[in-house]
Amino acid sequence: MLDDGNHGCANVAPWHRPRTADWLAEHLGGRVTAPAGTTETGPSAA
Repeated sequence: MLDDGNHGCANVAPWHRPRTADWLAEHLGGRVTAPAGTTETGPSAA
């Protein structure tokens, strides 16, 4: 649950969607890497 989200979290989509996609990719066996031009890395990128 997101504290600031409405019933469908549509009002916080730009913040939760990338993290949700990373979570799903990890659970499906995908590799999560940082977007081009950033220094942030996901848990699986190491």
